Amino acid sequence: MASNSRLSRADSKESVLSLTSCVSGIGNWQVGDRARIDHRSGTVAYVGPTKFAPGEWIGLVLDEPLGKNDGSVQGYRYFTCNPEHGLFCKSSKLDRILLSPSRFKSPTPGDGEPLSPYAAEYGFDLGERVVVSGGKQGVVRFIGETEFAQGVWAGIELEQPLGKNDGSVQGKRYFTCKSPYGVFVPASKTQKAPSQTPGKMK
Repeated sequence: MASNSRLSRADSKESVLSLTSCVSGIGNWQVGDRARIDHRSGTVAYVGPTKFAPGEWIGLVLDEPLGKNDGSVQGYRYFTCNPEHGLFCKSSKLDRILLSPSRFKSPTPGDGEPLSPYAAEYGFDLGERVVVSGGKQGVVRFIGETEFAQGVWAGIELEQPLGKNDGSVQGKRYFTCKSPYGVFVPASKTQKAPSQTPGKMK
């Protein structure tokens, strides 16, 4: 964690702005998309610039332990997964298998494997709609440990501009959304939103 803190503090305002401006749907890739590289397949968990190499990268959580990391490289964490399940590559090396369910609707419980290793423990997954304090609702874009506080946090893109950020905190980006739609809430205080019929959705 000490090395992570040094990396964060080393970021100037200009470099943070540069990172923020670069984060977008590279090649129209989004977190939650299913992809294949060579004989390996996995789920996109990160899209954006990195500190280990120039340019823009896609971070994958592979289905099998055929990767190189756990979502962190050189002491800097971009996402969280089991050891040897994480892999970073250029978008040009990937073939798309399936679009993220969050592009269309909230995932239906039981549809395939969970996208996050924390899904079973906390009862919600990436791309699903949740409710936080004050009745605010949004879509989960990040679940995992952070550098700004201990514990497991849920990064949520709210439906209304009632958040505190754009998915980044103290110069570290965890997901991407418009400001101030982003908010971080302890995963233990986040609840999955009740199902809504199309006629009742706002």
